[in-house]
Amino acid sequence: MLNENSLPGIKNSELFKPEIVSIWHVKRDMHAQKFTQSLRSIYEPKNLFCVFITYQGTGKLSTDKKTYLLQENTLFIVRVDDIKTYNGSSETPWKYFCFNYVSEIKIPFFEYDVIYNVSFNNTDKSTLESLFTVITQDSVLNNTYINSQLLALLTKWAIDFNEKDSPKTPYYQTIRDCISHIQLNINKNLTVVDLAKMCNLSESTFYRAFVKIIGISPKKYILDKKLNQAKLLLKFTSNTIENISFQLGYYSPFQFSRDFKKKFGISPKHYRLQLGN
Repeated sequence: MLNENSLPGIKNSELFKPEIVSIWHVKRDMHAQKFTQSLRSIYEPKNLFCVFITYQGTGKLSTDKKTYLLQENTLFIVRVDDIKTYNGSSETPWKYFCFNYVSEIKIPFFEYDVIYNVSFNNTDKSTLESLFTVITQDSVLNNTYINSQLLALLTKWAIDFNEKDSPKTPYYQTIRDCISHIQLNINKNLTVVDLAKMCNLSESTFYRAFVKIIGISPKKYILDKKLNQAKLLLKFTSNTIENISFQLGYYSPFQFSRDFKKKFGISPKHYRLQLGN
C-alpha cells in the first residue's frame, strides 16, 4: 500500500529543509585519486552529509566501522566526517551524483549508513543533471529550487522503495493518475465528485480507495497542496493575497486566509510581512 504517512519520518518531512552546499556529477575508476579526509575543503561547514546516487558501476566507500559497495541504482547517505575513503572499485567507471547538504533536522524516509535500492530512471538522471547546472548560477531562488527538488526526489525514491514490498491495491494506478491530475490542476476548484467521475468510480469507492492508497482524504490532500503552493506564491511573487486566493481556486480571500492560518499558525498577510516582502 502506498501510504505517504506510513513512511519513516514522513511527519517530519515539512521540517526537513536541506541546504545544499555542493552537487557533484562524477565518474571514477579504481585508478582515480582516492578520496580521503585530507582532501576535504577547510571551508566546508560542520555536520555535513552526503547523498550518493549511483547509476552505473560500483564504488567502494569506507567508514571507521564498515566498507560499503555502492552498486548501480542505489542510494546511500552518510555523514561526511565518518567517511575515511571512497573510490571506484573496478576498471568499469563508477558513475554517480552526490549532494553535500546540511540540516538541523534528521533526514526523513532513509537511515544513514544504509544502502537502499531505488528506482532511478532517465527522468531522475535528467533532473539531477539540470540541478548540477543550476547550482553554478548562484541565487536565492535557484538555491530554493535545488533544495526543494532534492527533497522531492528523496520523497519519490522513498515511496518507490516502500512500494516494492507492498501489494498493489485495487484502483492503485487510477488513484496515482488522479494525483498527477490534482498536481497539474491545483489552481482549480477540485471536488471529490468531479475527481470520482474522472476516475469512473462512485464517490464512495473513490474516497475509500484514495484514503487507502494515499493515507489521507482527497479534500485534505488537495488543501495541503494548495496551501503549500500559496506559501511559494507569497514568498516569490508580488501578487496580492486576494489574487493568490482566486488563483488557487478559492471562492474568497477570507476562506483562503482562514485555511492558511489553520495550517501554518499565521495569516498570509503576516507570513509575507515576516519575509519582508
